[in-house]
Amino acid sequence: MKVRAQFDNADNALFPNQFVNAQLLVKTLHNVVTVPTAAIQRGAPGSYVYVINADNRVPVRPVNIGPTDGPMAAVNSGVSVGEWSTVQTACATARV
Repeated sequence: MKVRAQFDNADNALFPNQFVNAQLLVKTLHNVVTVPTAAIQRGAPGSYVYVINADNRVPVRPVNIGPTDGPMAAVNSGVSVGEWSTVQTACATARV
C-alpha cells in the first residue's frame, strides 16, 4: 500500500521526498494455526503444504491460507496444531 502524507518541517529535520517504512497493525488474530510462508506451495489445485504424519511420510495437504505477516502465514483450514510441515526438505521442519 502506498500512502502519501505532508508534515510541517519547520526545523528542516526531513529531506524533500524522503521515504519511510511503516508498519500498521490492522487486526490481531488469536488462536490461529500458523506455518512459515516458505512451507506454502502453490500449484494448479491451489495452496498446499507437505505435512509429516505419524508414519514419517510426507503427504500433500491442501490448505486455505489467511493473512500473512512477514515469515509466517495464518492457515484457515488444512493443518492442525501440533502437526509438522516441511520447509524445502524433510530435514528442515517447522512445527505448527
